[in-house]
Amino acid sequence: MRDWNSIVVDRYFDDIKMDVRIGVGILDISRDIPSHLVRKRSFDMTFWMINQSLKLSICGYRNFHSTVSEILEESIAAGDQLCVVMCQGMMALRLAEMIRRFSEYYKSNPNFFVLGHIMAHKGRYPGLHRQMFVVNLKKWVELGKPEFNEIGIFWDRSETYSNYTLSDETISAEYTPAWIDGAEGTQEVFDVQDGSNWIDIACKNKIRIDNFDLEMRECKAFLYPYSDTDILEKIWYKLLDEVSIDDSETKLSDKLSNYTQRAWIRKLAYQEFIEKDRVYAFNTERLSSEGVRAPGPIDSLFSAAAGFKPLALLRNNGFHENTIVNYYDWCGASLNYKKHLLETWDGIDFDKWLLENDLKYNFSSTYRGNYSEFWKKEIEMEFGSAEEFKILWDRYRKLKHNFYVIDIVNEPEKLFAEINAQSGIKVLWTTNIWASLALHWNVEPETLEEKWLKFQSMIPKDLVLYGQDYLARDINNRITNNLNYTHPRYIERWPTL
Repeated sequence: MRDWNSIVVDRYFDDIKMDVRIGVGILDISRDIPSHLVRKRSFDMTFWMINQSLKLSICGYRNFHSTVSEILEESIAAGDQLCVVMCQGMMALRLAEMIRRFSEYYKSNPNFFVLGHIMAHKGRYPGLHRQMFVVNLKKWVELGKPEFNEIGIFWDRSETYSNYTLSDETISAEYTPAWIDGAEGTQEVFDVQDGSNWIDIACKNKIRIDNFDLEMRECKAFLYPYSDTDILEKIWYKLLDEVSIDDSETKLSDKLSNYTQRAWIRKLAYQEFIEKDRVYAFNTERLSSEGVRAPGPIDSLFSAAAGFKPLALLRNNGFHENTIVNYYDWCGASLNYKKHLLETWDGIDFDKWLLENDLKYNFSSTYRGNYSEFWKKEIEMEFGSAEEFKILWDRYRKLKHNFYVIDIVNEPEKLFAEINAQSGIKVLWTTNIWASLALHWNVEPETLEEKWLKFQSMIPKDLVLYGQDYLARDINNRITNNLNYTHPRYIERWPTL
C-alpha cells in the first residue's frame, strides 16, 4: 500500500463532489476468525476506515451483515446506485479516493456488474476475493439478485459454469488478470472460489468484469484476520514490541505469513514508535474551513501545538494585544518546537527555517524535498500573501504564550483546570486527536466513547469549540445541536472456534 502523504491528500486535494449515490457495508467473516479479539477489533478498525468517508458525506454506511445480499438489499433500500462490500479487516485508509474512482468508473461503464479482485488460480474456476468489491445495484437486480457464494468445493456434485477468456495483462500477479470475459461453451467445475458463481453469471450474460487497478489497490490493505490469527491477537496491543532497531532481531510479526498483513503491522508499529516525538510543522486539516465562531475577539486560545491552525483561528475570530495563547500536547517535543519557532523565526521563508532545523525534530508528513512546496501552498491557500502572513506573525509573536504537557484523552481535568482559570472569550481547538488511527487501534471504541463523554461533560457552556469528537464529527455541531453520535457495535454471530 502506498505511504500516502497525509498533508497532500487530506488538505490539498479538490473537494470530492459526489453525483453517484454509494453505500458501504461490512461483510461478517467472523466464522473464519478463531479469536474474539481479532474478530471485534478488525470490525472496529474497518468501520474507522469507512467513517473517514462518512464524515465527508460521500457515502452511506449499510451496516454489518453475514451475507452480501443483506448488504446489497439495504443499499438498494437507501437509494444507492453502487455498493462497496468490505470484509472486516479491510484497512482502506484512502477509501475516499477509492470512492471517487468507483464513481468515475461507473459513469464510464454504466452497465458493469461488479468490480473487484479477480482471482484466477490454475485448476480452479476464477472468482472474486471477498475482501472488497463494488456492485452496480441496478445490474445485480437485473441479473436476479444472485447470492455471492463464498469459497468452497462441490464434494458431492459438480456445477456447469460458462467458459471464459482472461486478459493477457495482469495486475499484481500471474493469477490477477486485468479482466475476465465470457467465451463459447461450458465446463464442469468442482473447485471454486469466492464469487465464482458471479463470474459465471457475468460470462453467461456477456458482461466483462474488470479487476481493481493498481491505483485502487494502493489505497488499501487487507489485514487477513483469519490468517495467523493467534499472532495478530498477541501483538494487537503491543505494536511497540514489533519495532526493530537491529534487523537481525526476530520479532513476532516476522512470523506472519501474509506479506500485506506483515507490512501493515510493521508500518503501524513504526508510526506508533515515532509518534512519541512527532512534530507537525503543517496541519493535516484545512485551516479556515470552519469559519468564525467566537462572539468577539479571542481572549484565550487553547490549542494543540501543531502547524499554523492557531494563527488562522486568531485571525478569523479576531484577537488583541492581551490575548493569551495556551498550547497543550502530550508530546513534549511539539511544545519545544513551538517555543523554538516563536523565539527564532521572523515569519519569512518558513521552508528555509525548516531546512536549518529539521535535524532537531521528527517532522510529520513532510520532508526536505517538499518544504518549499508546502509553504507556498500554505501562503496562497490560507494567508493571501507572504506580506500579510508576516504582519500577522509579528502580532502573534508578541502575545503571551503558555505551554502545557497534557494528554486530553486520559487527563481532561488538567486541560479544563487551565481553561477555567482564564476569563473572557475562550476558544478550544482539539484537532483530530480523538479520532486518530493510532488511538482507535489501541483503545476499543466503547472505552473511547466513555472517555469522550467524560471530556464532553467538562466543557464549559461558554467555550467556543473547534475540532473533532471520537467519531471525527465536529465538536461544536455535536454539542450545540445535542447530537448523540455513537459508533456501530460488533455483533457476535458465531461461536469462537
